[in-house]
Amino acid sequence: MLTITDKAADMALKVLAAEGKENWGIRIYVAGSGHCGPTYGLNPQEESMPNDEVIAKNGLKIFVDKELSQTLSGLQLDYF
Repeated sequence: MLTITDKAADMALKVLAAEGKENWGIRIYVAGSGHCGPTYGLNPQEESMPNDEVIAKNGLKIFVDKELSQTLSGLQLDYF
């Protein structure tokens, strides 16, 4: 399973609040593919989709398609 650090979750919650989206979550998706493999994106999203895995951390919801979730398993989302 993808994990998220406290620092990353807290920062995402601050960004969502600044955009007036306090109860929203973050969608992780495949943004494209190139010579070095896939690139991923993050977007605010209000609700999960039917085929999503929902990961919760410190009040933040992360939405990831179940198929993509398997690909991201073992990775950690952090903020520096």
